[in-house]
Amino acid sequence: MKENPLRKYLRKGSLPHFFCPGCGAAQVLNYFVRAADEIKLDFDKLVAIGGVGCAARIPVYLDAEVLHGVHGRTLPWAT
Repeated sequence: MKENPLRKYLRKGSLPHFFCPGCGAAQVLNYFVRAADEIKLDFDKLVAIGGVGCAARIPVYLDAEVLHGVHGRTLPWAT
C-alpha cells in the first residue's frame, strides 16, 4: 500500500488521530496540511501554537515545533 504523500507533515506515530467522530478538528488538520503542501510551507521554520480544548490538539500532529498556551494567551504569544 502506497503511503499518503501528506504524511511527511505529520509526526511519526501520531495516527490514527483521537478526535471524536464528527469533530471538525480532524478536517481542519487535513486542510491545513493540504494547504501547507500546496504552498510548500517549510515545517522547519514553523511554530504551531495551540490553546485549550480539542482545537489545541491539532498542532500535536504536525511535525513542527509546538507550543501550548492557556486560554486567551495564544494569540499574544504568537505575535
